Amino acid sequence: MDIMTDETNAEYPVDEPEIIESEERAEEHLRKLAYWNTEMERINAHAQAEMDKIAAWKESEVGKVQSKIQWHEQGLQGFLWRSGAKTINLINGKLKRIKGRDRVEIPDIDAFVGTAPGEFLNVKTIPDKTSIMAHIKETGEIPEGVDLVTGEDSFKVSLA
Repeated sequence: MDIMTDETNAEYPVDEPEIIESEERAEEHLRKLAYWNTEMERINAHAQAEMDKIAAWKESEVGKVQSKIQWHEQGLQGFLWRSGAKTINLINGKLKRIKGRDRVEIPDIDAFVGTAPGEFLNVKTIPDKTSIMAHIKETGEIPEGVDLVTGEDSFKVSLA
């Protein structure tokens, strides 16, 4: 059996919840729960502050390196373009020109849909769960192929 201690170093078993039989004990548990939630928030805030510092340092250092990479790549691209070759094999690497591919872009979807032949359009049908639920509540009828599932009850503690 695992034993845990609280902020007062009182010990209690982790895998056996206490059976609470009085309002006083319930209040004590709520106070301890508030303490532990605050402690968890403090730990998370501390960790996040450190992660933010790390992220800022990383962004700064990577930015310096990326600008150097970009400078070298631009020079190599200019070398390849000026050579007129599609590929240049060198000892430390290969420079290769890759031909751009055609792609379709649709800047005005409304104009396209209004004039496009049917074979250019895909129509997707997806269930509207909100409408289905409204229908069930209104009529009591569950449409074929639909299951109405009731979720499990849950437990919530609100701390003051």
